[in-house]
Amino acid sequence: MNSWMRSELISIAPMYIEWLELYPVVTDLLGIDPARDSVASYVLRNLLLQSRMTLRLEHIGRVAVVVGAGPSLSSSLPRLADCLSTRVPIVAADGATRAVVELGLAPKAIASDLDGDVDAILEACRRGSTLFLHAHGDNIERVLELYPELSRACREIVGTTQVPNPPYPLINLGGFTDGDRACLAAYLLGARRIVLLGMDLSSSYIGKYSKGLEMRVTYRKAVKLWVARRILERLGRRAELVEVGAKCLTSSRGVSVEKARTMVLNWLR
Repeated sequence: MNSWMRSELISIAPMYIEWLELYPVVTDLLGIDPARDSVASYVLRNLLLQSRMTLRLEHIGRVAVVVGAGPSLSSSLPRLADCLSTRVPIVAADGATRAVVELGLAPKAIASDLDGDVDAILEACRRGSTLFLHAHGDNIERVLELYPELSRACREIVGTTQVPNPPYPLINLGGFTDGDRACLAAYLLGARRIVLLGMDLSSSYIGKYSKGLEMRVTYRKAVKLWVARRILERLGRRAELVEVGAKCLTSSRGVSVEKARTMVLNWLR
């Protein structure tokens, strides 16, 4: 492990420590079995070791755009497309990968637990995206089924888990949903100015890129969005977060798409 990688892993340590306090609360609220989460982490660990997937964690720069699968993504992403990808790295949350690929772009990284559009993830990985693959108690069979194809398509798979003391080579980023893990992955890869697109954390609806169609937020989803807000509030103390559209976080700035575009271009100068 090189010195840069070691320093970046240390940089997310405070988020991991804070997550250890939040994890028991989340398991109680959502009826999550920590033992199943632990089993999932070892399943993914074994797959990574068997396929000899190495951990590289390439630096993506100080500025990144994180793309979530919220309802606002359809209108906001195309208006920023011309200054993304080749100029500003994109980190996509699961189903939002489809929106990025449809514009002919490829994310630098994707955070996914494989409940979104796997075909889009495979396509992006063939174009060079790094996959932050998350294992938990509810997706063990999905991971086992899809890992062989993912390992062929992906240049790099970084295993993530939500359990304490993750087994090597897995990482606990300190996140819970694909959206907040995407933000934490961007931070881990060096971004300290992070623009949030489609991260509609207070919306009453789930965007079409999340589950294939727009639908009302369920109780379970509402709890997950609350957890994501908690995590991103903490990240906002360490990085500059800019929300495009409705502002949900106290530790961020809320701006229009046009303002976000201007800010990103100014940061690149």
